[in-house]
Amino acid sequence: MGFFKKARLVFILPSLIILSAALPFRCSVSKDAGIFKSENSGYNWQQKVTISNKENIAGTDILSIVQDPLNPQILFIGTRGSGLYRSLDGSETWQQVSDGNNILQKSDDVYDIAINQNNPNFIYLAVFGGGFGKVLRSQDGGQRWEEVYVISQSGMPVHRVVIDPVSEAVIYIGTAQKGLLRSLDYGLSWQPLKWFDGAVFDIKIDTKNNQIIYISTSGKGIHKSVDQGSNWQSLAASMKSFKGSEQAISILIDQQDSKILYVSLKDVLLVSYDQGQTWQKMNILIPAGSATIGALIQNPQNSSNIFYGAGSVLYRTINYGETWITHQIPSTKKVNVIKIDRTSSDTIYVGMSK
Repeated sequence: MGFFKKARLVFILPSLIILSAALPFRCSVSKDAGIFKSENSGYNWQQKVTISNKENIAGTDILSIVQDPLNPQILFIGTRGSGLYRSLDGSETWQQVSDGNNILQKSDDVYDIAINQNNPNFIYLAVFGGGFGKVLRSQDGGQRWEEVYVISQSGMPVHRVVIDPVSEAVIYIGTAQKGLLRSLDYGLSWQPLKWFDGAVFDIKIDTKNNQIIYISTSGKGIHKSVDQGSNWQSLAASMKSFKGSEQAISILIDQQDSKILYVSLKDVLLVSYDQGQTWQKMNILIPAGSATIGALIQNPQNSSNIFYGAGSVLYRTINYGETWITHQIPSTKKVNVIKIDRTSSDTIYVGMSK
């Protein structure tokens, strides 16, 4: 009996040695959040999460992605609970952004990022940290940050921060406190444009006419302004025949023809060809109730190419939604944000989240 016990140990121990050597590798690749990148329009994907040989962001939920307007190799990602990260090499490696002023915290939720297209040293963040929603601003490319707005009520994030496409001094923010606010002086001071009946989730400005603004709200659908936010019209009546339209999530204005709008509901995509007066349901590849649409974006170089994410699948059309191509992301997480490289539309970044 003792012989067999010893013999069993002789055979088991090498197995344990081999297994223990393999475990670190398995643990690192089993984390399947973070950033995924495709350089061939979504047919192949690589997880891009390296910080160093010992650290990565493979287990980090991604809330936002932006690309530097002058240097496409520079990317910023906002995370849930891990602050802001920057890549200087097209996502090959990442560094967590440290703040010389100690305002931006490494535990912050960074919901949105806006970079000045003419001067990328000016960066704005929509942040939730320390129990409060805030807007942070950097004037030196992210080295130092200052708090330029904070919500008075705890537990309320700032969801969106958007720079006016015509006047870079004008900044809009949408909050969970149901407010749409505007700054006319690069974020130094703010005025409320309107307090809505639901949290403001998305803000889109017509790049051809910055007087026209659309917002999505929780429980109250889409609202439209044609005078830069002074007055607002609810589009609820024109959308009421579509189930869930009061919970519209994302808005997309066609870059070639701004009369065309796309809106994502929970599991439906709608399109309008008359600036939101009438709507049609698009034929997409997910049946009602099967998955939630987590992201919606248009190719900045070709408006016929529209992308949406549902579950761990990226859906892509090259003909305005007549047909769709599916691309499986090698992750168990959900597609939460999509970014198309501004210099090469074959390159796609996807941020995954729980």
